[in-house]
Amino acid sequence: MAKIQVSTGIPNAEAIKQSNQHVLYVEGNGPNSFDHQIISELLSDQDISIDVKPFGPASRIQGAAQALAQHHPTYYFLIDRDHLKDSEIEECWSNFPNPENHNLLVWKKRELENYFLDIPFLSQSEFYKKPSDELYEKLLRLAQARIYLDVANMILTEIREQIKGIDFTRPKPQECTSKDSALIFLRESNFIAQKRDILQAYIDNKYLETLFLEKLELLTGGQEPLKVGEGQWVNLMQGKELLRPLINDNFRVITTNRTYLQGDERLKTVLKRLVKQVQLDNQPHDFQNLCGLIKKQIAKK
Repeated sequence: MAKIQVSTGIPNAEAIKQSNQHVLYVEGNGPNSFDHQIISELLSDQDISIDVKPFGPASRIQGAAQALAQHHPTYYFLIDRDHLKDSEIEECWSNFPNPENHNLLVWKKRELENYFLDIPFLSQSEFYKKPSDELYEKLLRLAQARIYLDVANMILTEIREQIKGIDFTRPKPQECTSKDSALIFLRESNFIAQKRDILQAYIDNKYLETLFLEKLELLTGGQEPLKVGEGQWVNLMQGKELLRPLINDNFRVITTNRTYLQGDERLKTVLKRLVKQVQLDNQPHDFQNLCGLIKKQIAKK
């Protein structure tokens, strides 16, 4: 069985420079973070010898992936898709590894948690004792209750990402020597003008409603109430917001002291045991692909 080493913090710069060890950086803070625990268990059970390390939020991992790619080809990076487009994600998987740019993989579903919303997979857990139909019904109720919240959040995230990509230019001292000249600079600022143009579209109520209905159609497939197999809701809604109550309400984990595990410890125990219990061939395809790509890289070095 492969040995997984656990890191509790940011890698030391000198250690990074000198090491040739295979490392997979994932989202999270500290060894108890969700992604670190689940991915470590998944790779360990497939006898893949790699050091899995939590490295903070996705933005930080993306920056490190670009900075380290050319100098550290045995460092790999894995993040949630969040707002990223299908084309960007497919490029990561089809071109991995890509030391000229980054060795970055992005989950095809919104978050790692979304993969466990696959009821045929989740209901194989040793901690679930009821018919899978009941789990489907409870997941559908949870998802329907927050479908409009998720659509609103998708639109706000889209606006945030568009505004974030605009270059910011500070004024030169001679451009702001008085109140009037400073105000002229601001009025003529390309930065403000571009942001105003972007926001102007969203201020239009008709456009905003059209966009909302497009996102809703994407998630629901035009079916309300939600149905299994219709729309992308199970892939693109906020997985952690659905998975936590689903596990809390339907799975029981008894400790050796005859007490019940609660909260995050119950969640992580159920899922870690699941990826260990179910053969890889019967797990989500992206889990299989991740294991295959990492194995291939390790075999090269």
